[in-house]
Amino acid sequence: MRTGAVAIVAVTAVLAGLAATPAALGKATPKPCGHGTATAKVGGHARCVSRRLVLPAPAKLAPGLAQLQDALALAQIGLRGRGGRHVGSLSQRLGRGWTLARSRLLRASSATFARIAKPLRAPALAIAADTGNCQVLDIVSQGGTFDIEGRAATFGGSYTTGGVSVSMGITSGGGMQLGMQTTVDGDTYTMRYESGESDCTKHALPPCPQADGSLDAYGTKGKVGFSMTVTRGGAVLSKRSYAKTITVETKGRVADDAKLDYVDVRYGETTVVENDGLRYTSYATRLTRIDMRTGSYGPGESVSLGSASRGGELANGAGWEADAHDFAAFVDKTKGEYRSREKAWQTPGACARAVFDPARDTLTVQAGASGTLGARVLAVDGGGTAAKARSTLSDQRNGTFSPPSTNDREPSFSYTVSSQPSGDRLAVSVRATSTAGVAQETWSQRIEGLSTIAGTFTGHATEEGVTYDWSGTATFARVDLGTPVPGPGGVFQLVSGQATVTISGSETGSGCEQRGTSDIGLFGQSPWTVLGTAAPFTYDFTVPFLPDPPQATNFDCSTPGQDGTPAGLGSMPAAALQSGDVAGGADPAGLERTTDDLTRYDGSAATDGPDPGESASWTWSFTGSP
Repeated sequence: MRTGAVAIVAVTAVLAGLAATPAALGKATPKPCGHGTATAKVGGHARCVSRRLVLPAPAKLAPGLAQLQDALALAQIGLRGRGGRHVGSLSQRLGRGWTLARSRLLRASSATFARIAKPLRAPALAIAADTGNCQVLDIVSQGGTFDIEGRAATFGGSYTTGGVSVSMGITSGGGMQLGMQTTVDGDTYTMRYESGESDCTKHALPPCPQADGSLDAYGTKGKVGFSMTVTRGGAVLSKRSYAKTITVETKGRVADDAKLDYVDVRYGETTVVENDGLRYTSYATRLTRIDMRTGSYGPGESVSLGSASRGGELANGAGWEADAHDFAAFVDKTKGEYRSREKAWQTPGACARAVFDPARDTLTVQAGASGTLGARVLAVDGGGTAAKARSTLSDQRNGTFSPPSTNDREPSFSYTVSSQPSGDRLAVSVRATSTAGVAQETWSQRIEGLSTIAGTFTGHATEEGVTYDWSGTATFARVDLGTPVPGPGGVFQLVSGQATVTISGSETGSGCEQRGTSDIGLFGQSPWTVLGTAAPFTYDFTVPFLPDPPQATNFDCSTPGQDGTPAGLGSMPAAALQSGDVAGGADPAGLERTTDDLTRYDGSAATDGPDPGESASWTWSFTGSP
């Protein structure tokens, strides 16, 4: 939002036919105003004034262009002062010469605008920003730019077209200027527009709202000037000028849905028109609230219109008409810039961010545990907790959270970790709309992984006519190998375990039956590995027996004297517990098993030995614990 900015897009229309029509100022009345009018203070008294003068509909026109159009209109009009003194319009004073001059200026204007209304170029915007030149930025915002020669802020230049010399550029004070001159029947017509003062930063709308939802810009001060001089033989036939000073204040408010509710506008302007010695001064202060939900707006606390007298002139409604035109352009631009900001902060994190208590990834939680999560929204601009917020939960993983949504400013959510998590993270996504903007973050904590795996198993094996059956228990504990294993599983080693083995059958060539029962220990530090960050997880294990041979006795021997003697068997022919078969190395992944549940490990496996009649099988049922 900038004042004094000139977007020269449609001045041809202004020169072609703009002439101010005196406004209907209404009459003093204590009653409600009728249709098409609104109450305004005129000279300190309440009057019903045409609504188009008080709060005109927004106009899609750059404020700078509106100011130039109104300057031309006010320069064209006639003024009448007290005592009967009258200054006619340019047409009345100059006759056919002005008609031809105006025609030339129209054609020159068209050529000039065609010259500058080129496709938007990034360098133009960059140079405009570097020089702080609001006028150039305003032109760029309308879709065109100046000719540029290098980066020395040389804009436009001078050229002649259709008998009119045209100049455009930047003044020494950083303003924008446009000049045209032509001669008709010995009369020289000189038009000049200049913005003598402009400051982009004084009414720069911040990109983000404050925590309380305020988005304010105020203190704009802009001055623009216009002059039209007609000379003949060095003598001045007509000299007309226009000057305007504008102050602006806008205050926006954002609701807890991160959308703008309204923008309060205070727009004040003082306009001075001097036409061939008669001066007209008008002022207007407009207060209004723009409903940003609907785009509509109406009278605010007050609208004051007035004129100051000097040199015996009378108030002329054309001044208020011009001021209303400026205001309509400003309102439309205000709405557009606020909408642009609003659109930008719909991107989560652009203007607001979510913070949590406890902070993300600072805890280790256990399966089945419960806790609370606090959240709030911080404003990027100025910090502070958003005054109002609406929070919604989504993407809950390995736990349940409640409530699913809340309008609390600083909500507290309860959670319960799944008793059988499918991954190593408890997580939830929190999205919040607030007076500070939109925030969205994922809160997560590490779920404490398995620490032990314990359970029971059975086995069966045959070798050389002897059958081995066993059952046992085993406990595995997590070990730290120095390199973390991704996921909630890990590497575990046997810390305790044994099996009770029962022998039956007849060993080949022994001539006896072998029977017996004995307890055999398991090989310590045998590995059990659980891998994966999410279900399904893979696991595998191989747990050999200790080399102690099972105890058995010979019975029903064919050779006398052998009954009751020790059988003398060797070590166990198979592992005590094994999760699969690698097929003699031909299937490296043969030991892998999968589970969707880190708590339960149940399964079976079998293998055949290298010789006929040799085989082994296992079943197991284990439970993982944190």
